[in-house]
Amino acid sequence: MRLPQSYLTFHRPRRSLLNPKTMTLIRVLKDKAPVLVLSGLCAGAAYAVYYAHHQQIAEKKVMRQGVINDIKRDRIKRREMQLEQQQ
Repeated sequence: MRLPQSYLTFHRPRRSLLNPKTMTLIRVLKDKAPVLVLSGLCAGAAYAVYYAHHQQIAEKKVMRQGVINDIKRDRIKRREMQLEQQQ
């Protein structure tokens, strides 16, 4: 059975918007999708560990500086009390 020409022009099958080069890229991406997902997850986890580690180091430095400031304040108070007792 042959379709009329008007039907063929109006209901022409759509061509894929993807050219053969893009199709090969899509095939490669489909084949490598699990590897890409796993790599992305590993990279994300590694970055999270890296960020948390450096955040903890920064917090530790700030806390240590607070302890040093407290020690200095205590020394100053002791000196002031000793001076008051001597007078």
